[in-house]
Amino acid sequence: IFGVSPPLEVAASLKARVLRPARQLCAAGYCLYGAHTALVVAVGGGRPRVFTLCPKTRRFLSVAGEAGELCCPAAGPTYSCNEAQAHEWDGKVREFIDQRKIAGGRLRYVGSMVADVHRTLLQGGVFLYPHTPTRPHGKLRLLYECGPLAYVATSAGGKAIVVDSGEEVLDAVPTGLHARCPVLMGGSSDVEHFLSILEKSLPP
Repeated sequence: IFGVSPPLEVAASLKARVLRPARQLCAAGYCLYGAHTALVVAVGGGRPRVFTLCPKTRRFLSVAGEAGELCCPAAGPTYSCNEAQAHEWDGKVREFIDQRKIAGGRLRYVGSMVADVHRTLLQGGVFLYPHTPTRPHGKLRLLYECGPLAYVATSAGGKAIVVDSGEEVLDAVPTGLHARCPVLMGGSSDVEHFLSILEKSLPP
């Protein structure tokens, strides 16, 4: 996973130059290893492009046609999360997953954020890693995991939010290099479904 930020003035502090919200990225992407090696890159808010590694030339080649451009469906049949931790989730997360199950949703969870998010961007649905009592701020890091992937997801037409507040991940400011973030991202309609549940749980 990587993100690229435009430079700030040299006079800016190191903290100001590094701890910036993902909204300020000018590019982001990730590599995915499996049956083939894929590189996904989003630049300037345009649709993410997909490249595949040619084993003969050892160069990444642009994938032709619709398959070469990520466009996340607004809704999808799957949800991706570590359901073994469901007993530790708070009520709004459990309600959301229960409603997806009732609607026929299917669990698809590899345990690799990049693989799970990539599938979600292709097929729709949601990826989530909420907080638990043992991980009160979630597990995934905001600066170099959630932020760059949120940039890719939103560039693909999806949404990415902080589970506890509903704030867009792109606007969340890292408080440290390894600051964590409880995250939910995926198809825009599926994320809006969670936001409707979250809204009921927030104080007036």
